[in-house]
Amino acid sequence: MSLIKFLDDINKDLLSIEQKLDFLKNSQIYNSSEIFAALNYVKNINRVEELQFDCIDVCGTGGNKNARLNSSTIIAFLLACKGIPVLK
Repeated sequence: MSLIKFLDDINKDLLSIEQKLDFLKNSQIYNSSEIFAALNYVKNINRVEELQFDCIDVCGTGGNKNARLNSSTIIAFLLACKGIPVLK
């Protein structure tokens, strides 16, 4: 299965969790043109849902394996404590 087919099947909710895991465990390393095509595919998916309220999206780099606190999560908690709606 190609990377684009995999992404398309995920977008259409056609794959079970087992199929997704199998693809990810057994996939090859992709070249730059395949990665670029996948990025363009994901960028062009029209799956934006309108929010019913104003909020801020807080994200970080995550998963860098440094023995530090997750700063974006702490910021999300601080903003939420001040009554600011947060997406994380």
